[in-house]
Amino acid sequence: MFLKKVIQIGLATTILSVGGSTGTPLVTAIEINKNPTPLETNIQQKQDPLAFDKNTTSISKYIFETLKSNTSKSIGDLESIRVDFTDVTFYDENGIELNKDIIIENISKEIEESKNPIIGISTWREGGSWTSGSGYSSCKGTAIHGFYSGFELVFKADYTNLQGNYDQIDRIYNVNWAGLGNFSLISQGIFRAKEQSGYSAYGGVKGGWNLGNVSKSLYLYFRVGNDTAWIDSNM
Repeated sequence: MFLKKVIQIGLATTILSVGGSTGTPLVTAIEINKNPTPLETNIQQKQDPLAFDKNTTSISKYIFETLKSNTSKSIGDLESIRVDFTDVTFYDENGIELNKDIIIENISKEIEESKNPIIGISTWREGGSWTSGSGYSSCKGTAIHGFYSGFELVFKADYTNLQGNYDQIDRIYNVNWAGLGNFSLISQGIFRAKEQSGYSAYGGVKGGWNLGNVSKSLYLYFRVGNDTAWIDSNM
């Protein structure tokens, strides 16, 4: 979720301070990297002691603090783990500097989403009737479902697999949604009716969803190509 892409930190100073409940720093690490190299990082992994989660708060624009139980001390004693991005420069895999403010904004949004106790993500398809003939198989009325944080989006699709030829989506219809939050439809229907060389046929639904102070652009697409079909979604 957070910073899944390769990140480089170069010509910048990264400061990490870890303090106990008294506020006294226990560890201060300063790293200056003059020759940036790619770093694979995912700071939301649970095994990472610096993982940002629902116990994390933003104490300034670039500084985040996570409170965690200190098992070496008495019950209820917490340690404060701070990550300071003030002097950090972010690069993409091609060495191009990224907009730090946008990255920090995305981190803040992810932290807020992690505080939501109803987060759940899944997609599935069900049903549909098949007809087959010489060199083709058609499915009508398969239902494509997406579920996110108590909100469900669904539509039906008809499509055809053509053996030795390009597959196609014949129809996208019966778009419906229900559940928690508000949803505003942006686009729906068939976006590429017929498979092309290197590109699947696809269609579906895209819209804006919000619940409280959490907002997200959701898409639920159905794709066909190479005589198969699959769901493409961020739900």
